[in-house]
Amino acid sequence: MNNSKITIIISILAVVLAGSVKVSGEHLKVGFARRIVNPKAPAVPIGHVSKTPRGNIHCDLRVQAMVAQAESGKGIVWMGWDFCYVRSPLAERVKKMVAKKYGIAPEAFCINASHTHSAPPLTEPEAVKPEYFDADYAEYVVEQAVAVVGDAIDKLTPAKLRYCEQLCTSVGINRRKDVNGTIEMLPNFNGIVDHRVQVIAAESPTDNKLIGVIVKYACHPVTVGPAGLGSDYPGFMREFIETRHPGAVVVFMQGCGADVRIQIVDKYATKFIRESEEQIAARFGRDLGMSVEWALAKEGMAITGPIEYGYKVIELPLEKVPESKYRKEIENDTYRRPWAEKHLAMLERGETIAQTEPYRMQVFRFGRKSDYPFMLMALQGEVFTEYGFNLAERLKPANIITLGYSNHMAGYVCTAEAIKEGGYEPQAHGKWKAGPYTTAIEDIILDTATKLAQSKGK
Repeated sequence: MNNSKITIIISILAVVLAGSVKVSGEHLKVGFARRIVNPKAPAVPIGHVSKTPRGNIHCDLRVQAMVAQAESGKGIVWMGWDFCYVRSPLAERVKKMVAKKYGIAPEAFCINASHTHSAPPLTEPEAVKPEYFDADYAEYVVEQAVAVVGDAIDKLTPAKLRYCEQLCTSVGINRRKDVNGTIEMLPNFNGIVDHRVQVIAAESPTDNKLIGVIVKYACHPVTVGPAGLGSDYPGFMREFIETRHPGAVVVFMQGCGADVRIQIVDKYATKFIRESEEQIAARFGRDLGMSVEWALAKEGMAITGPIEYGYKVIELPLEKVPESKYRKEIENDTYRRPWAEKHLAMLERGETIAQTEPYRMQVFRFGRKSDYPFMLMALQGEVFTEYGFNLAERLKPANIITLGYSNHMAGYVCTAEAIKEGGYEPQAHGKWKAGPYTTAIEDIILDTATKLAQSKGK
């Protein structure tokens, strides 16, 4: 995507919502809840190949949920949790437990990971070493995730929902820069960034008191990294808003920002540096929190029922990896060596290596089609920024929030252009799947997501 197109898209999407849009529809009930899930013993955070157990917590790790219910009784759950990933086996287990206990369909339940690099792994494949995975702690998080949905259901109350947005340009910066034909992980002022802070506010219909807020932003939470445990800048943002609005619960949900990094840079912003200081994370959190407050000061657009949702799993094509590639990775002893050894052994046993990978997407739609509906689209994996902008353009006039990091982790979901360019992200697949995605995935995801959003739903 060239810069002129990017500028046009950003200009269109960043228009200030100057007045409320009157939408007729069903009244909604909502409930917000949070639970702290800090480890009780030192743990190895997942970020930057950390190997040192940490006991210091810079900002609480949480699971938090919003439950929304229409007049028909149909309920949905949006859950944010402060972990690097959400893996489908764990997510599906939580959803099944919630369905059994509270009657909310798994297809109506989205789990989004904040992608903080300062949290312990929740499944063994995520851990740098198997011994860094604490099964008891993971079970504790599962229990709390189920319980927090019950807490939110207990708090269901009539509410006014509205959508509003504000720009925040001081937190994220594109991290893919072309240096003499090679893509390097460097600050790129010419690269695309989604600076929108997209907010859903739930307020009391009697006194307009803030009940809870959904906050979507798109940027890697890697400020503190492996120096401690915690939720990084999203946690400090929540603390800022919740202090200003006593009794409100903030649910952070990570957007499409796989190619966007926090602005921890050297003096002239020529490279990223690792200043693992919680004061910096607090500053970024405050900046984001200020933008949330500016968004809340706008009237925005009313969100009403009915609620429809849809869930779809498709297969995405993978490149066929030659045997020589596996042998080269083993010979060079790269970080992909375990992946290469696994798949080379499969070939030697005469087994077939998968040429596709399941991909999950989910949509929630509010309001009647004759109005200006609101949608939330949830995509799995580390999704590049352009996907969010492209879906917003395709689905106008609806206001849409597009999430990455939802329901499952399958590595980076790059654009076709980024796959051709190369660099870290297109090849960072070793932990997650049999090989890199092909360039066909962008059109497949966008076309399928658009059809899903426009389908009748449930």
